[in-house]
Amino acid sequence: VMHRNKTRLLHLRIGRIVRIILVMLSIIASITLIWTALNGTHPAAHASAPSIRETPTPSAVPWGVAFDTSGNGWVAEPGCDGLNCTPQTGAIAHFDHQNFSLLQDYKEPTGYSSPLFLAVDTQGNVWFTEPVTNAIGELILNNGTPNWKQWPVPTASATPNDLAFDASGN
Repeated sequence: VMHRNKTRLLHLRIGRIVRIILVMLSIIASITLIWTALNGTHPAAHASAPSIRETPTPSAVPWGVAFDTSGNGWVAEPGCDGLNCTPQTGAIAHFDHQNFSLLQDYKEPTGYSSPLFLAVDTQGNVWFTEPVTNAIGELILNNGTPNWKQWPVPTASATPNDLAFDASGN
């Protein structure tokens, strides 16, 4: 019986020692992980740190952004806050993807108003919504010359906001 009690005590002591060692290793591993993350040497520290670059637009109130197949950016410039606009003419800005410079600011013709959101089709035509005038428009560039098209939404007061293309490009 005495031998059995000594063996049991020995097992309890070894169990405690193993638990203490495991806790210490866990603490050391946690400290090491935190230290490397704070120093920026851990890959996770770099994976979650995006690069952000600001580029001024001709309009003080840019809205929707879309990218064409070349990677160039297009920005809707409604000329107002985008929500409570009186019908006024806006613009669509075109930016170079390599140096973020403004390539051209296309002012909408009379009868158009406040583009908010954009989508670029596979031919490079820029489609946009005009909630204020309840229309959808398209900007087609023919050798740099803008050709504007506009279609009223048949549902009264639909105020179209966003748009997208399906797999067929519709």
